[in-house]
Amino acid sequence: MGGIKYPTMIDAINLPATAVPGNYLADAFHQISGTARFYYVGIVPGPQVAPTSGAHSINDDALFAFPWLCRRTGVIDRVLFNVSGFGGGAATIQFALYANTSATNLYPAARNTDLGEKSIAGTGVVTYTPSISVTAGTVYWWAYNADVGSTLSLFGFSSSFLCLLGNDGAFGSPGDSFDYAGTRVYAAGMPDPFTASVAMGAAGGNIPALAIRYSS
Repeated sequence: MGGIKYPTMIDAINLPATAVPGNYLADAFHQISGTARFYYVGIVPGPQVAPTSGAHSINDDALFAFPWLCRRTGVIDRVLFNVSGFGGGAATIQFALYANTSATNLYPAARNTDLGEKSIAGTGVVTYTPSISVTAGTVYWWAYNADVGSTLSLFGFSSSFLCLLGNDGAFGSPGDSFDYAGTRVYAAGMPDPFTASVAMGAAGGNIPALAIRYSS
């Protein structure tokens, strides 16, 4: 009898720009031996299917959110993302974690933690050092707002995501919409609550790869 599938967390010690670690387990935490203890959030590869990497493009004033079904109660003390493409000019991005609206309304609601702004001066891994308490079995939303002079790209994934949202299509259509994507004139501080009525993202788009570390 089949069960609900949950997101796999994939070790992201090196947070690669082009390659995806091939050492993973479906529906479970997996950590390569070491002390970094980083995992990607929101990835759902099957037992024989590795996630596919793909750039996530960010335009000016972009507002974007994607869901994360937390697998473990604890405190997150690191959040990383990887700038894989930088066109130059001034660029700022800010991330936040949001609570879900309800068990029957999958939309980001109250802001849990505002991670703050990061100025981007080139490619490479960017690190937050928050203290975020999370609870297993809870749906959260990772979101960002960006102020960029030219298109910015983050290392991301083009498949294998937790498709909570389904698709506004006829019965039998692929249910692979998994984000909300819109615009918000950039201002310091992520909105609280999350901006209302942001459109569901197009099916098949790439999701930014965030890596987290638990301190406890």
